Amino acid sequence: ATPGSRTSSRIAVRAGPDGAAMVGMFKAGTHEVVPCEADERCYLPHHPLINAAVAAVAGELRASAELSAYDESSLRGTLRYLQLSVERSSDTVQLTLVANAPSLAADPALAQFALRLWRLRAPRWHSIWVNLNPTSVNNILSYEPDAWQLLHARDPRGLGGGAGVAEIGRAHV
Repeated sequence: ATPGSRTSSRIAVRAGPDGAAMVGMFKAGTHEVVPCEADERCYLPHHPLINAAVAAVAGELRASAELSAYDESSLRGTLRYLQLSVERSSDTVQLTLVANAPSLAADPALAQFALRLWRLRAPRWHSIWVNLNPTSVNNILSYEPDAWQLLHARDPRGLGGGAGVAEIGRAHV
């Protein structure tokens, strides 16, 4: 891929050996995460806004240890993946936090983490979603009826081009 051309991505979040969150891509043939900042195969092809969003998420995870990263061996920890997409016309990023949780109430730290991300000055978020995927299978996303939760959006209808910012809170979509 041409450097900076990839406008959508799915990035793994896993607990490292010390329990701290590692945000990156899997090492070839494994489920061992290599942090994006340490591997140009992760950051080089991505649009700069995706790289900024990944760095923001990783930084917030380091700054506050209240939201746990997923551990595949124990099937514990909340944050499993990030799904990111750039809306070029508005230079914003849609972020989906994929959670190992049956509901938002199962880990209140998830909604608090999303709120802290929403309040950051960069990158500019289009919206922040949660996809609830408490299964132990390899599917990144769940497509169960109640899996998708819209937490924050610039346009409360989620249609883009809205006037102003709306903090949706724990809206169910």
